[in-house]
Amino acid sequence: MQGMLPATGLKVQAWLVLLAVTLLAGCVDPTIYRPDTKGPLERRAVQAEVDLRHMEAAELYRQLANQTQGEQRTGYLLRSAEQLLLGGDSAGARRRLSTAPLPADPGLGARLGVTQARIDLALGNAEGALGRVDDLGGQIPTGLIGDALFVRGRSLFQLDRPTEAIATLVERETWLSRTEQVIENHQVIWQGLKDTVVLAPQASGDTVVDGWLSLLPIAQRANIEPLGIKQALIDWRALQPSHPASAGLVGELLDQIRELTDYP
Repeated sequence: MQGMLPATGLKVQAWLVLLAVTLLAGCVDPTIYRPDTKGPLERRAVQAEVDLRHMEAAELYRQLANQTQGEQRTGYLLRSAEQLLLGGDSAGARRRLSTAPLPADPGLGARLGVTQARIDLALGNAEGALGRVDDLGGQIPTGLIGDALFVRGRSLFQLDRPTEAIATLVERETWLSRTEQVIENHQVIWQGLKDTVVLAPQASGDTVVDGWLSLLPIAQRANIEPLGIKQALIDWRALQPSHPASAGLVGELLDQIRELTDYP
């Protein structure tokens, strides 16, 4: 995935890792899953997870799963699969969940479904990911809604349905509580616009969604001429002064362009 500007590729790569960590960490809702015991092995697993040693954490959670049964086993396998995802082993995450018992608890079942959808998306199966999330319907606990909408929005972008994707991510924003989460959400929309091949998507009738859609030609131009979009962004912001992206994302893009083009 490309960054907002080529010169900031390393920053964007780091952002993608941080975004994945934030989203998956948000999945671990203690009201959905809380292990019965916290022995030495689990403490090691949790510490490895905190230290971002994803593959080590995944293995430790697998060992814990092998010592338990039922929904507790499913919970450990889920945590192991999430760590494998963060470590870049999407196929391994799928294999890890293949032996997870189906939980009776609806919250744990929803978390399993969202994680499986994330795996589908990571493996390039956007249609499968979208289907899994939509099949959950109203069963998604509050703590998982933001993550589910993220998967749904990204899937719709990959399926070249940008209007629905943006509407989904705009809805997701209403479930986000921190400023940095909102900024990340805007970056996801911008990257989705850059990756979109649809030239003239259908308007939604919603001012926020359609404001994002009006950024599409600028985003696509950024793929070819990343430093040549400065005036277009300034003009867009003049027409959309109250749009959520106006002060945040567009301002950040303009700052990046100035850093790369203004000399002392």
